[in-house]
Amino acid sequence: MAALSEFDRLQAALPRRYTLVRELDRGGMSRVYLAREELPDRDVAIKVLDEQLSARVGRARFVREVEVTSQLGHPYIVPIHSAGEAGGTLYYVMPHIGGESLRDRLGREGQIPLSEALNITRQVADALQYAHDKGVVHRDVKPSNILFQGGHAVVADFGIARALSRAGGDGSVTQSGLPIGTPDYMSPEQAAGEDAVDGRSDIYALACVLYEMLAGESPFHGRTSQATLARHLTDKMPSLRALRSEVPRGVEQVIAQALEKDPNDRHATVRRFSDSLMVANRQGLRPLGRGRDVAMHWKAVAMPLRVASVLLVVAALGIATQVWSTMVRADDRWETSVAVMPLVNDTDDPIFDNLGVSLAEEIINRLTTVSELRTTDLFTAASLMADNLSPLALLDSLGVEHIIHGYLETRGDSLVVNVQESGSEGLLVRRNRYAIAPEDVDVEQVALADRVASEFLHSLGLGSDMDPGTTVIGPGRDAYLAGNEALGQRTPAGIVEAVTRFSQALALEPGSAPALAALSSAYALALYYKYDVGLSSYELAGRSLATADAAIVADPEYANGYSARGYVRALLGIEIDEAEADFDHAILLAPNAPNAPSWSARILARKGQVAEAFKAAQRARDLDPLQAGRHTALASLSFQVGMYDITVASSREAYRLEESLTLAKAFEGRALALLDRGSECLELELGVYQVVRALCLYRMGRESDALEIVREAERQLTEDDFQDPDHLRVVVAQDLASYHAWTGNVEAAIRWTTDAFGLSPAGVDERILGSELFEPVEQDPDFLAARERSQSGAHQRVAEERTEFRRAYQDR
Repeated sequence: MAALSEFDRLQAALPRRYTLVRELDRGGMSRVYLAREELPDRDVAIKVLDEQLSARVGRARFVREVEVTSQLGHPYIVPIHSAGEAGGTLYYVMPHIGGESLRDRLGREGQIPLSEALNITRQVADALQYAHDKGVVHRDVKPSNILFQGGHAVVADFGIARALSRAGGDGSVTQSGLPIGTPDYMSPEQAAGEDAVDGRSDIYALACVLYEMLAGESPFHGRTSQATLARHLTDKMPSLRALRSEVPRGVEQVIAQALEKDPNDRHATVRRFSDSLMVANRQGLRPLGRGRDVAMHWKAVAMPLRVASVLLVVAALGIATQVWSTMVRADDRWETSVAVMPLVNDTDDPIFDNLGVSLAEEIINRLTTVSELRTTDLFTAASLMADNLSPLALLDSLGVEHIIHGYLETRGDSLVVNVQESGSEGLLVRRNRYAIAPEDVDVEQVALADRVASEFLHSLGLGSDMDPGTTVIGPGRDAYLAGNEALGQRTPAGIVEAVTRFSQALALEPGSAPALAALSSAYALALYYKYDVGLSSYELAGRSLATADAAIVADPEYANGYSARGYVRALLGIEIDEAEADFDHAILLAPNAPNAPSWSARILARKGQVAEAFKAAQRARDLDPLQAGRHTALASLSFQVGMYDITVASSREAYRLEESLTLAKAFEGRALALLDRGSECLELELGVYQVVRALCLYRMGRESDALEIVREAERQLTEDDFQDPDHLRVVVAQDLASYHAWTGNVEAAIRWTTDAFGLSPAGVDERILGSELFEPVEQDPDFLAARERSQSGAHQRVAEERTEFRRAYQDR
């Protein structure tokens, strides 16, 4: 009788629920097989260790150690389903990832474009940081353990090297006497056989992988494994720019730090390594206009709006947010950058608590009018105040080259304003003291803001070509500042608070253009996020337009008035040419204020200018990176054009900043459904957006479960179970329309689209209505006619509300 093959012996020894299909890969210590698992029915990959290694490790200790790492639950970590022993060999079971590995791609292409290499590094770093926070070190980061799934890098074999080394009792469990790991990517401490390694070993390995992606070869490769390990212990990193001159010098320096021999000289965390790479790349990017960048730029600008199929191919290649940042980079005109921090009140007199904030806003408003200077928005700057960061840490966190900061103190009868400037090294480069008479503080701080901004610009060689603009200082200042802080949160409570505070500011100062524009924006954002602020959706739309009109009348040179009116016009799809003119005017007045570029992206997307829309949205995010709404805007824009990986990443950043932002989670859920990652979608806390779960269930083939959610939502709307007739109902009606459109039910799609616009002039968000979800019905003549009727009727109702509120406001 013929002896059983290795494949057949393993099949006979494995639990009966696994059926081997074929061998996928083979290495020195292991083999990987594709298998089919029953209960649950799915494809899996089974990794089987070498028999001698298995015998040395021992089943009980191996399984116990693997169980520790199997608890990692992160979307970019390939989980371990189970582990055991089969016929004298140890094995563990993972999901089968159908995409190629980074090793496959490097073998095919040699080098990888800089932006993609950095994006892959950031994605891997996210997974590693999550594990490190849980106390788990990978120990074997290498290209073959980095796989691509749905256009995103995922990390496999997590913690297995740790399990082997711990179970083996030392750091050298292989027959050759070499430590566990892969020589080309092994940190010096691992090469020396040390067992007590930490996350800094993973940083070293990831830096080796990035070096190879950029150079086409690993930094310390030798002719033998022993020679490679010796080079890790003794050699400095070979020059990366000598092999690839386009790599920015700053990026090379960050990689070199990550490859320091002493772990204490590397970055403290893998997140810090990743963030440092992104900052260095931003600072080292060349302006568009050379070689390959020119071709990429014009190709992007020429893309029409409906390019979902092309963009999905891009996403499938793993090109996500960082590629767009390179292709449509927004800051090529910026010569330098600054953040202005609220000045700290050290007077012990609470009457001055808001003075430091209003001074910062006044200075920022002046600096945003200078096109050569990127000025971080006040919301982002103020968000870091509670962290008590050093100037150097602030520079790093905000990605700027200058910080204006300081404090208030009293000396005798005078209030002294200490204004300091820290430069790119975090060192104090300028300090000035200004004395203000406390009884004249409102008048004198306007002049002081002019002086500080002018002196700063002069020090940069930018002259003082700025517009002093409209002051926020007046009777309603404190209420206005409180409203601005609340508005920046983009949460239900924040928007309600903002409306209340801006209304208070206007009661104290009826002609304040800043308060009018801010109230218009608060109304419009309540409409967009579908929050209840005590007004119907149509009242919100009419009041938003009317208060923006009033802001422009009050001060025709105030940029935010035009931004506010342009936004509500763009949101509702009315007066599109006028909305575009509003944004142009706002950007002319204040080229580096974030609202205009963020909100103008809607107009650009409607016109099919996708690259320019991303450029605008990313510019706003760069100006205001800690404001969750900027990331939500990127998420919704990328969803509209089919770049779902960007949607997922931007959504997660949005609700990382503001946990209660269910709108961001809803966009993430829709994107995950279209990426066929429904299981991730089902883990989201979607709140009122429960119908999004139906999209995910439908994509997973669980149509009956999806319909159960849909029917319950339809029953609630039909039977009027919702207490609020507007803000909650329109969310559900919008998502029901989306579900039925995607599943091709034209009649139901018409019904719920019509219902959504009947409830709100925003109806079905244009970024959903123009997305892949509505492709099955978008050319249906009945659907087109119903959509046109609904939108036209909504626009007429808004015009009536606008006129009515404008008349009421003028009569006050």
